[in-house]
Amino acid sequence: MAVISTVRVRYCETDAMGHVNNVSYLIYLEQGRTDFMREIRKDLGREVGIVLASIRCDFRAPCYFDDELQVRTEIQRVGKTSITMSQAILKGDQLVAEGESVIVHVDPVVQRPVPIPDDLRQVLMGQMAGEVNCS
Repeated sequence: MAVISTVRVRYCETDAMGHVNNVSYLIYLEQGRTDFMREIRKDLGREVGIVLASIRCDFRAPCYFDDELQVRTEIQRVGKTSITMSQAILKGDQLVAEGESVIVHVDPVVQRPVPIPDDLRQVLMGQMAGEVNCS
């Protein structure tokens, strides 16, 4: 499942040159992951203990104050303890940034990676097709 999140660029996310500061793109990617996991929790019916282990963002085109952006987030790979997400930030049809995020399933008590439970793995694998819009 690809989850599409809509964000609008706020003035505080721009820099002295008037375009979106690079760090703001990471915030947009976080919004995409948050919306994606919200959909997973709805399907699963319970909370999921995850932490961000890695993130990469490649910048393709500038964005500016008040631009409306779409963040597309989808599962690329499900491992033993981790989930790799492919993410893209679009302004209309234009790709402005793309990234990859790796989140790890953790035991909330000991804060260590643990295998993804079967019920979560089933939901993740079952959600790899389709699309959901989150505005």
